[in-house]
Amino acid sequence: MHGHMPVIFDVDGQERPGHLAQDDLLHPAARGKGLGQRLLDGVRDAEPHLAAVMWLNEANHSSYRKAGWTDVHGFRHYVRVLDPERLARAVSNATIASLVRVGGSIALRVIDLPGRMRRRGDVRLEPLERFDERFDALWERARPHFGISVRRSAEYLNWRYVAMPTQDHQRLAAITAAGEASGYVVWRPVPAGGRLVVRVLDMGWDPQEPGVLEALLLAVVAAARGQRATQVVCAAAHPTLVHALRALGFLPSRREEPHMVSNWEGLLTREDVTDIRRWHLTLGDADGDVWSDEAMARDPTADKS
Repeated sequence: MHGHMPVIFDVDGQERPGHLAQDDLLHPAARGKGLGQRLLDGVRDAEPHLAAVMWLNEANHSSYRKAGWTDVHGFRHYVRVLDPERLARAVSNATIASLVRVGGSIALRVIDLPGRMRRRGDVRLEPLERFDERFDALWERARPHFGISVRRSAEYLNWRYVAMPTQDHQRLAAITAAGEASGYVVWRPVPAGGRLVVRVLDMGWDPQEPGVLEALLLAVVAAARGQRATQVVCAAAHPTLVHALRALGFLPSRREEPHMVSNWEGLLTREDVTDIRRWHLTLGDADGDVWSDEAMARDPTADKS
């Protein structure tokens, strides 16, 4: 079996139908006989639109590659460590690691300073019950700058992060003095491996409003500290989001997260579709936020570059 989620992709401001592959199952007795490739070929024939897949294990990754899917390299998790000892182990520079151990929680808060200097002070942060028409307007302003992305309309965001019956997502909006939405963030605290980890599932922002990303991310970090979480994890590809994460002390994992595409020919060039900087991807774009807790228990800082 193969399962996927229909979505609307936005490619440089133009809407395109497509899907995100979610799951594949093949009976052990049927493996190694080319049936996985035949299944994926059948999906491509039945759904000849732009398709993407993330969070593949090694067997699935190999199967998709054999079926002609194209790798997009460079998609990673970024981790803000909130425990001094864990951060000291993750930092490769011995001097910085020693300073972190000596400085403890103070050192962790010093890491916030570059981002605090850039964050917007004239926006108010509000908890979100639902995404309304202000977020449709935000998407219209943002989508020409996001390259290749799932359409993040208010309807989609409510379906994905409000109406979902199995998860309790936390949502925060950045609102300007004029009452417009200039950004949002969605996250969820998850018990994992005997500790609490906060997963940032989705972020949207107005590219013409600098500092909004920093304000939203710092709010999530503060919430995580209040809940005694050990780290905040955010998967990111778009260079603006990656830059904001790095400025706030988020460490990149060395291991790339698999991301592959299909049916892009005639719509994009290989150079465009395989440039990770052309994508806006988050953990919530696939089913990463509904995996079991232990499936996400691996410490992304353990293999930090």
